[in-house]
Amino acid sequence: FKISSETVEKQILPNKLRALMMRRVGDEPDPPHVDFSGVGYANLDLLNIDIKIPSEHLICGERYDGEMQYYFFHPVKQSLIAVSWLFEAKPDNLVNQHMQLLIDEFQKVYDDNEESCKADMNVTTIQNQTAAGHESLTYNRARGSSHNRRMKKEREPVWDPFHEDIQRTIHFWGYRGSLTEPPCSPDSVLWRIMDVPVPISSGQLMQMKNILFNNRDGDSCAFTSTHYKGSVARPI
Repeated sequence: FKISSETVEKQILPNKLRALMMRRVGDEPDPPHVDFSGVGYANLDLLNIDIKIPSEHLICGERYDGEMQYYFFHPVKQSLIAVSWLFEAKPDNLVNQHMQLLIDEFQKVYDDNEESCKADMNVTTIQNQTAAGHESLTYNRARGSSHNRRMKKEREPVWDPFHEDIQRTIHFWGYRGSLTEPPCSPDSVLWRIMDVPVPISSGQLMQMKNILFNNRDGDSCAFTSTHYKGSVARPI
């Protein structure tokens, strides 16, 4: 699907990066969907993708560099299904080109927020200069204009959440558990933790950390992250 389209809302939240899929109305839009016949239902639509740093799940006592979670809703079992991919950023890893397409979408949100805050600071500076007797200047803020210009020039990328650069296995650890954040509803999630991590480069990990930890609200310019000691993950 086209990750940069309006059918996918990219959000930088206090404890996660989220790609929110527009809900299906009839046949369209057509979000990615998965056949979960093994748990009694076929073709469940992908609801959202959450990225957290570092991983919430530990495998054999090892915490990974990040975790990407795909959420689906099972209407018969009345529970969520979460497919979780663990990120591994070894020093010699190459750039994961397919994963970079998604990271770049969050970077655009981050850049737009930064542009908006810099525009606000420029307006404040101009107003202060005017109050001090300097010549009044007109500042016309066009929030996101550079982003719009870029989008016109770029080819809209197609992103497959189950691309071979991400899905490197069909095997997983499965259990029934809870959400990892409030309301932490017990036994509400069928977790599927894929047993082969997704390789990313150290530069990609640093880019995601910067987007998540240093993002500012586009209106208040306050930092949005709730990270502590380099982590937004709630350990499981």
